[in-house]
Amino acid sequence: RDQYGNTPLHFALSVLERHPHGMLPIYAVPVIKGKDITTLLNIEEPPLELTRQLLEADALSAYEPDKKGSFPIHIAASSNRLSAIIILVTRYPGCASLRDADGRTFLHIAVKKKRFDIVWYVCQTPMFTSILNTQDNEGNSALHLAVETGNLWTFACLFVNKHIDLNLLNNKQHTPREVSISSIPTGLYCFLVIFPPLCSNIFHRL
Repeated sequence: RDQYGNTPLHFALSVLERHPHGMLPIYAVPVIKGKDITTLLNIEEPPLELTRQLLEADALSAYEPDKKGSFPIHIAASSNRLSAIIILVTRYPGCASLRDADGRTFLHIAVKKKRFDIVWYVCQTPMFTSILNTQDNEGNSALHLAVETGNLWTFACLFVNKHIDLNLLNNKQHTPREVSISSIPTGLYCFLVIFPPLCSNIFHRL
């Protein structure tokens, strides 16, 4: 582990999906020698293969958080590493329900980071039904965060899912619908909230 509690698996998963080889990990830290920064840690192997190797070497690393409480699956969601998430939840299904220090699942992180592919995958996969309405420490579900973030696609993906609870209250006693009144444009609010059947029909054609 480094000074921030990151394991090699955290490093491997922090490489952005769109940069599959040799990119500086998000969680890489400078190697300091005296007052000078001499070099930076880097990953040279393709990150997906490296992820497999690290999990084979130490299965428990999938359940080890860093000092901020983020587990490898949270890092993968932040970095848009859908393929790595599939590997993690296939081998270790319990990873799906892990929460960080803010009480957030990897779905919360994907929504905050506007990772549509990951949100879509979660919404289309039955094994994740139990986390769709999970609330973080502030009582926010993934849909609450999608409304706050204001991304149409992640919002719509969650909104049309039949398992999503539209009336879930956060700690401020606000439902996602109520948050949407002040968080998204009036026209979009009318389209997604007042006319949900229309939204659902259009979205399923995509």
